[in-house]
Formats: sequence, C-alpha cells, structure tokens
Amino acid sequence: MARPLHTRMYIWGSKLGQWRMKVRFRFSLGTIAGCTALLGLLAGGAQAQDKLPLSISHAPIMPFTNAIVAGQMGFFDKAGLDVKRKVLASSDILRTALASGEVEIVAISTDTLVRAHANGFDWKLVYQTDLYDSTRPDAILIGRSDLTFNSAKDLEGKTVGASPGTISESALRGWMADNGADNSKLKTVDIPFSQIIGALQSKSIDAAHIVEPFMTIAIENGTGKLAAKHLDDVSKRFLISGFVAKQSWIDANPEKLKRFIVAMKEATDFQNATPDPVLPVLAKETHIDPELLKRIYPLHYVISSTIKANEIQSMIDFLVRQKQIDKGFSYKDIVYTGLPIAAD
Repeated sequence: MARPLHTRMYIWGSKLGQWRMKVRFRFSLGTIAGCTALLGLLAGGAQAQDKLPLSISHAPIMPFTNAIVAGQMGFFDKAGLDVKRKVLASSDILRTALASGEVEIVAISTDTLVRAHANGFDWKLVYQTDLYDSTRPDAILIGRSDLTFNSAKDLEGKTVGASPGTISESALRGWMADNGADNSKLKTVDIPFSQIIGALQSKSIDAAHIVEPFMTIAIENGTGKLAAKHLDDVSKRFLISGFVAKQSWIDANPEKLKRFIVAMKEATDFQNATPDPVLPVLAKETHIDPELLKRIYPLHYVISSTIKANEIQSMIDFLVRQKQIDKGFSYKDIVYTGLPIAAD
C-alpha cells in the first residue's frame, strides 16, 4: 500500500538531510586534510628557504678530509646549507672557478693564496684544511733507495721530481741554499704523484717531492727512503691549504659563511675525536685502499679546528725570502676577519 504523501515527503526530507550532513562532513574532512597538506607544504617551503645554497670545490684528496666529512656525514645539512661540492683536481681550474664566480668557496694551497694577494686578488682564507707538521709529515723529499742522501749537497747534480713554481720546488731549493748547497745544480722535472714510484724504480729521477699515500707505498715496498724534510724550510708547522672566498662574496653572504665555518669546525672536531667511522667515508671518496688508509690516517694528517697566526705568516715570510713575491705583508690581509686565530 502506498504511503501517504506527507509520510513520503518526511522520508525524502530525512534522507536529504542525511545526505547534506554527509556532504558537509566529507567536505569538512577534505577541508581539514587540505589545510593540513597546505600547512605542510608551507612548512616544507619555509624549511627549504631556510637551507641556503652553497657551491664549494676541492680536489678529492686527503688534505681536504674535513670538507669530505662535512659533506658526506651531514654536517653541512645540519648547519642549514644545501652544499654542491664540485670535484676539481686542477689548481688552475680551481682559481679560475673562484675568480669567475662559478664556485663560491674553493680549496687552494696557502702559497697560491699568498701569490694571489701579491697580484692584487682580494681573496680570504675562510677555513683551514691540512697543516704540515715536521713530526708527522704527509709530504717529504723521497730519494732512491740505492742512493745516499746525508746532506743538502748530495742533491747537487740530481734530477728531482717537483712541480715548478710550487711550494714543492721552492721549499726544496730554499732548503738546499739554507744548508750550504748550490741549488742551481739541481734539475727539477714535473711528474704526477701517481707516477713518481715508477720513475724512481726506472731511475729516471733520483728523488722527488712525494705525498701520501704514495710516500708510504714507496717506503714500504723499498722503492725509496727519506732524503729530507725540505718543507721544514718554510716552518716546522704551517698551513698547507685552506678554503678561500672572494671578499666581495664574503660581504654579500655573511650568513652562508657563518654556517660554513660552523659545519667545518664540527666536522673537524668530529673526525679528530672519532677517526674510525670517518675512514670508510674517506676511502670511498679518495679511492685509497682502506687498509693503507688506516696506516696513514690520522697519523700523517694534521687537520685542526684552530689555526695560529705564525702558521700562516710563515708562508708569507718564506716566499719573501725566496723572492717569489716582491714584499711581505701581514697574514691578516689574507684571512677573513671572522675566522678565529689562536695566539702563537
């Protein structure tokens, strides 16, 4: 039997009301979810905006371990930096990248920074990398095992692998002159580090400026032996290299630089306190055999979160003595004013 009209209208009204309630409820849930998602996107966008982009470059070698650790173990991320690390092995390319602005911060040798300043470039050291320490050097003058090297004069007339115009050659010639030898009787040839062991074995050279890990390999396999700690002519302890930025960039990016220094200090302190977890990271980036790496790191690498004035000034004074720059200047002229320098 058909229901009366008023009954049917009541039922339709009830169903319509239920449908409206469902729509309103679903709309409310959708609105809440949408707002939540929007807030999440906004929060994520704010975090992304807070992370500052930074481009740095260094060669994939052991002297730059603190930058490798900072990049591979999250210290740059923690400091709020989105760092793009460009691996550029050539010193010439690194200098060009910095000068052109292609890279914001690059790692170069201290003598290169000193020469750049002498030539009018306003570049500043913003963080230190490795230090030469005569008690545990990562670079020496290695001589052939069948030759005798008791004094600087033993190098007269010898052919030595050392890159012309770099600290490897200038320190060698300075060490010879300061120890009574005639450095004009020295012949230098430019040989890549990876080829030095072969050159010593074939007797095409008598000695060479060599760095780790090739230094340890050559000594362990009997190819070579210590001929001299020629870098001592600069100082018993000095800054070999560091990260450098243009003064104009420093002035325009104070927050980026502040975060970079914080990350580098934390990475440096971490690797010095706990070297074991760092070893696999360094082995992967440098392609050094892990077992060999254990024998040279941290023994032959001095990476410090503090730097002293004389560890920078000694390089400037050395290049003046060697007449490689016209006049001396204070280390303060090539150091970022916000970089802490410890008392000597």
